[in-house]
Amino acid sequence: MYARPKKANHLETILYEIDMLDYCFQKLRGRPVDWGPGDGYVYLECFLLHYRNLLDFFRGKPKDDDLSIIRPKAWAPWKVSQQDSAKLKSDGAKLAGKHYHELSKYLQHCTTQRHTDDKEWDDEAMYNELKPILTRFRELVGRKDQVNQLPDPLLGMFADEPDLMDEIVDSAMRARESHPLRRSGG
Repeated sequence: MYARPKKANHLETILYEIDMLDYCFQKLRGRPVDWGPGDGYVYLECFLLHYRNLLDFFRGKPKDDDLSIIRPKAWAPWKVSQQDSAKLKSDGAKLAGKHYHELSKYLQHCTTQRHTDDKEWDDEAMYNELKPILTRFRELVGRKDQVNQLPDPLLGMFADEPDLMDEIVDSAMRARESHPLRRSGG
């Protein structure tokens, strides 16, 4: 049996998509001579799938429980500035406008178009178009090996709000005086 690696948080899901895109791109660039007929197809399909997933994340049109650049509270246990997420969304939406529909149709549906409109995918050009967005995202989230040491999600949301955090703690302490959480003698 196979399984994807376990993730400690939602950010790791996004980083997994980036890592898999990078891995598939490197495999497609290497194209070993010992590949069988299906090897290139497997890495191309995988590349396209992770590319589409990342476009979906960066384009900022989430459905249901989708992770999205415009919903940073779901994946970033720190405050992400509106400016950072807006720039990534803007660039992601432009790139999605160029590739998303075609990728979705190609990957999700068995259509007559897949026969009549033979498609060659320029993985190198596509990767180079997405690379600046991925680079900015990586800079935003920091080094991958620090993901498991991210601050507590609740405290991270208040990192830039020390006065509000003090007010919350004071309020909790006052409430505890009148309604103790623990009772002695028990």
